[in-house]
Amino acid sequence: MTKCKVLFFLSVFGAGFLANESFALERIAKIYNIGDEGGAPLFIQKTSLTTDAQGITHVSTTIEDSAGKLAMTEKCSFKGYTLISDELEQLQTSEAYVMQVSAGKVTFQVFKIVDGKRVPAQDSRTEDMSDNFITGPLSEPYLKAKWAELNSGDTVKVRFGVAERGDSVGFKFYRNKEADTKDQKAIGLSMKPAGVLGLFFKPIQLLLDVDTKLLRRFQGRTPLKRKDGSNWEPLDAVILYDTVPESVKEKQSDPV
Repeated sequence: MTKCKVLFFLSVFGAGFLANESFALERIAKIYNIGDEGGAPLFIQKTSLTTDAQGITHVSTTIEDSAGKLAMTEKCSFKGYTLISDELEQLQTSEAYVMQVSAGKVTFQVFKIVDGKRVPAQDSRTEDMSDNFITGPLSEPYLKAKWAELNSGDTVKVRFGVAERGDSVGFKFYRNKEADTKDQKAIGLSMKPAGVLGLFFKPIQLLLDVDTKLLRRFQGRTPLKRKDGSNWEPLDAVILYDTVPESVKEKQSDPV
């Protein structure tokens, strides 16, 4: 098993909905144990997205457990495919992670949450921002932009901001045709670390809608945790995303 901490969560649904005018949308996803999609969800994820008149997209996500207790929040802002900021609070473990972009560089910060306040848990780290740098909320618009390449069988490489590690990791997306739906209305993609690290990492499996280019299903490592005795362990899960209304699909346009 890899020792790499991978905090990867496609927590939003829809930068693919970016438009030239202000826009707002909400979506719900249900999170299950793998193999237990027919049972009760472990968590409910609610995401709201707004795009302002300047073309900046603001995403806010909350995740609650089956008892209604808040487990995680995320707030992210970006324009086109370029991150502005991404802040996550992992309330199960009282940790917070911040990725902030300024002057072509990404700064990573890791905190402990003590009495409701963020206390630095380690020194901040800064790295140059590459053109293919993304985080979870940027994944869908980036994959939409690379749709033709992916559909033709090409591999798409990214630098993925791994907030829990405080740096970015090289990942690659590639087609998994065996996961395509029989009606050809959704295609399968796999995602795993590039290079040697990928040999020790089970790929994340994605199912994207052909019409909207948005997630229908996610299977793999999430930033959520499960309790194992007195310890918190990473949660590998299935996330099922609700469908998008036809009235919303008509508003789609590519990011600017």
